[in-house]
Amino acid sequence: MFKRNTGYQQSELFGFESDLTKKQKLYLHQSTEFTFFKEIFPRINESKFAHLYSSSKSRPKAPINQLVGALILKHLYDWTYAELFKNLTFNNLTRYAIGISNSRADIFSEATIFNFQNRVIKHFEETGKDLVTEVFDSLTAGQLEQFNISTNIERGDSFLVDSKVIDYSRLRLFIEVLKRLSRVLEGEVKKVFCTLVSQYENKTAGQYVYEISRENLPSELTQIASIYLDIYYLIEEIKNDSLEFKNFKRVFSEYFIVDDTKIELKQPSESKSSNLKSPDDPEATFSAKYGKGHIGYSTHISETANEENKINLITDVVVVKNNVSDDKILEQRIPILKDKTPTLSEYFADGAYGNEQIDILNKAHGITQYQTNVKGRKSDANLRIKKIGEDVTVTCAGGQIIKAHKTEKQYRVFFDAEKCKNCPLNALCKLKRMGGKGAVKKRYYYFANKNILAHERFQNIEKLPPERRQTRSNVEATVKELKRGMRNGKVRIKHRIRVSFHMAFNAIAVNLRRIHLKTKKVYQNTTCELEWELTVWINIEKLNKPIMKHNQKIRKIA
Repeated sequence: MFKRNTGYQQSELFGFESDLTKKQKLYLHQSTEFTFFKEIFPRINESKFAHLYSSSKSRPKAPINQLVGALILKHLYDWTYAELFKNLTFNNLTRYAIGISNSRADIFSEATIFNFQNRVIKHFEETGKDLVTEVFDSLTAGQLEQFNISTNIERGDSFLVDSKVIDYSRLRLFIEVLKRLSRVLEGEVKKVFCTLVSQYENKTAGQYVYEISRENLPSELTQIASIYLDIYYLIEEIKNDSLEFKNFKRVFSEYFIVDDTKIELKQPSESKSSNLKSPDDPEATFSAKYGKGHIGYSTHISETANEENKINLITDVVVVKNNVSDDKILEQRIPILKDKTPTLSEYFADGAYGNEQIDILNKAHGITQYQTNVKGRKSDANLRIKKIGEDVTVTCAGGQIIKAHKTEKQYRVFFDAEKCKNCPLNALCKLKRMGGKGAVKKRYYYFANKNILAHERFQNIEKLPPERRQTRSNVEATVKELKRGMRNGKVRIKHRIRVSFHMAFNAIAVNLRRIHLKTKKVYQNTTCELEWELTVWINIEKLNKPIMKHNQKIRKIA
């Protein structure tokens, strides 16, 4: 049964704080846990999770704000679950952060927090709603307003997040998928299946592959391809929606070519990045960066970047498959960013975040995008396209400025042949020439409206003063903060939704650290006042002295 947790709002007279010395209270009010209790914990919207529980009268569930708060603290300090529960049980600061001031009160069990996460995942699978990201969004929206943070300027970047899976070779993957398929078969079908795969029974997939020599590998692949074809026909009529069946069918369709009764293994060069890479994480895709392969996902973040802000916060975080390009991610996020931060008017990103659709969306939403570099090879002609009103001009590195002529579908320009001939860059220029026999051959260039928009985006950065052109750079520090706890680029979890939870909790933690640095001095300054408020209350009840006298004392101390 869902029930709001409001018990923390009524502090206990002889609770955790009452036993602290003045110096200990000072440390408490300077701690990150104190900031968490003041700025995060009371703002966790428990009602978002109400529909995960029964509406009928029954035993109340564990407090949701404590469960969510505990998971944020876990990511804040990069704890394992064992470390989290150790601190929740014995660390008074950790307990204080989630509203537990009574040292004798027990906390929820480990099973409770796992069941809670499973409920949230099931809800996502059924509805497509990510409740953890919604918590991040609601907390961030409140923080932006509370601390008066300007959102008109933002910057973004992405980074790869590898799933915690084995990097399978093809043969090892094929054997592992067969071994797992055997777990869900039964009856006569399983007997036939076991006969077909008997050579793989007594060893793990890794052990079997380890003993295969390089010379025997082609014959092993040919043999297992034949086995896959036999098993496909064996289970073809069986209706089963289990993950094991789905993985087998994916491997069969993605790695093999079938022609009637003949089967062949596709060449490695024909393999797609979306092919199944691991039966433990079927959603994970493959991507290569700087010559290194990655199996997992990509995370894109945006954060405020106005120089006048005292603190800048992460405003958006999303996890996608790692074979989705950066420009496609931004294309999907622009409307969402504008919805979250309506005042957004400038966005800084690197050269990977640019395409025609992004330029169109930026125009529609009133956003100017500043790109720090450009994708593709550098042009020796160094053409610059500018549009002023209805006129479009093209400038080349040689200094020619030519007005473009609009054709039915695109624009074209012809460069002066004599100037091109005498240009010092003539030998390097790659522009094509046009002209028949006896005619002067001129260099020409055709371009479309998407090129005009792209050049406008490239040139935006040049309109800024030099000190503002490096605005994007600091997002790299935020990326490093979010990658805290990753080992060799891997997180300790798998599956996209769990990685999404991980990144949302990490983003909340990063914002909390920044807020803590700003607010801890404020809380420190109010420590003395808090102490005297408690003293006044006790004296009034016990000594029955005039209230005015104590109010005067408070003003003197403050």
